[in-house]
Formats: sequence, C-alpha cells, structure tokens
Amino acid sequence: MTHRYTYRIGMTIMALWAFFPLESDGMMRRERAMDQAMNSGIAAMEDGLYEIAEGYFKTFIRRAASDIHEAEGTLWLIQSLYHQKRYEEVITLVEENTEVVLNTPMEGPFLFWKARAQFDDNRYEEAAGTLKSIDLERLEPGYGIPAYRLLAHTYMRSGETDEALRFFEEFDERYPESEEAAGNILDWAELLIEQGRESRAQDLLLLLTNRFPESGSAQDARLLMGYLFIDDGHFADAEKILDRLIGREETPSYRAAEAWFAMARIHEEKGELDEAIEAVLKGESANRRPGPLNQGRLLRARLLVRQGHD
Repeated sequence: MTHRYTYRIGMTIMALWAFFPLESDGMMRRERAMDQAMNSGIAAMEDGLYEIAEGYFKTFIRRAASDIHEAEGTLWLIQSLYHQKRYEEVITLVEENTEVVLNTPMEGPFLFWKARAQFDDNRYEEAAGTLKSIDLERLEPGYGIPAYRLLAHTYMRSGETDEALRFFEEFDERYPESEEAAGNILDWAELLIEQGRESRAQDLLLLLTNRFPESGSAQDARLLMGYLFIDDGHFADAEKILDRLIGREETPSYRAAEAWFAMARIHEEKGELDEAIEAVLKGESANRRPGPLNQGRLLRARLLVRQGHD
C-alpha cells in the first residue's frame, strides 16, 4: 500500500476535534502553541519530512490540554513513525493509548494504523486480527475504504484467497465509485489470474477499462489483457489493445516499455524475429531506466540467439 490515504485521513482527524472541546477558555496561549505545533507537523508531513514532523507532534503532545488532545497528537505521531518504517513503535503507541481512545471516534483510526504497521512488517495474520476488531461499518469512508482494501490484502498475503476474493467483491459493491475502486478491480483480477481463472479475470479487466477508462489501473488492465490474449494465441486482439496503450500520450514510459516487450513476444510467437527485436528496441527507448533496459537487453540476446539458429 502507498501513502495516498495519509493526508485525507489527517483532515478527518482534525475534524474530530469538534467532539472534544478544550476544558477552559483561559487556555488560549496553550491552544495557540498546540495549533502551531500541529500545523507545522502537518506541513512537514506534506513535504515528506517525517522525522521533523515527529518532533512537532511530540511538542504538541507535551502541551496537550487533555488526554484526548494528547491522543490526537499521538495519532499524528503514529503516522510520522509509520512513514519512517518504525512499525514496532507504531504498534506500541497504539496499545499504550487503547484505553484513552476506547469508544471514541479515534478508536478505529488508531487500530487502522496498527494494522498497517503489522501488514508492512509482514505480520499478516496479526493485521487481519486487528482489522477484524474494528467495526468497519461505522468507520467513515476516509478510514473505511482503506481498511476494507487492507483487509483484502492481508487475506491475500496470508494465502486465504477465498476470503480475499470475497472482500474484493464486497468492496466493489460498497464503494463502486470510490478512488480505490479501479485498483480494487485490478487486484481482484490479478488474484483470479494467479488461480488460473482467466475468463473471469478478463471480464473484470474489461469492466475496469469501461468504468474507469482514463485511470492508471485501466492502463495496467489493458496490458494484462494483452498478455492474456497472447497466452490464448489471439494475437490480433493483443496487438489491437497494445497498440492503443502505446499510442496514448498519457501512457507512462514504464507501461509503454512493457507494451513494446509484449509486442515483441507476439512477433516472436509468429516467427517474425526481426520485428521482435525492433519492438524490444522501441521498448528500451520508451524507458531508459535500468530495469527496462536490462529486461530489453536480455530479450534481445535471446532473440539474437534464436535468429542465429533459425
């Protein structure tokens, strides 16, 4: 999982302050100091300066006017630690504040970050247990959507594929127009491909490209569909979809390179080795990063060996 939820979630946390007013109007100086520390911490988070943000949130916590404000600062602190990959500290902080946030609007967010830390620390069963302790139905979308996605991935990583597939399907039913809907369908289709259920996967990939045609996930779906057509020997269908991917200006260079390499495979399967080598060279030109370049060189070397023997 990427950081794409962090700042949207952060704004949700700020909104929760309405539930916990300051105890006294005579605390204006402390309140201003708290606001300054909090705002500086959030600004540092937005710039990816997580260690600096950590310091501001610790300052906020020291100046907190109540236990619940201290917990709010801790929730931000948890995020800054998470992005520094200090997962054990995240888990410890959540557990230390369990009683403070119990039955408050922040209980779900605290547990969510604990689960993310467990997941990224490869503790998938623990992450699933933490997520299942949250009432996902009551979480607002800023947390409910990523929590559903994370739970599906914990099942997938722990080998519980039936449960993962169930959650992918449930997510699509609950959040069909969310920002994560396209990625969810792509993950769902990829898991089906791993299980050898290509026909159902193709249906989902087609659904994805029709429902979210301009999304990055749709571009990945077209690439996957191209590979599936190649595997089935439907070269004309594969070329058509790969041509569309290559011909779009908005296609990222790494996807264009992959599409050209897939084209090379089509030509190789058809015995057109010169055309296959040309396609590989175009793939290398599309993305000059070490990964695609090395992949292209290996493909060309293999094709040249074949060409010398044919």
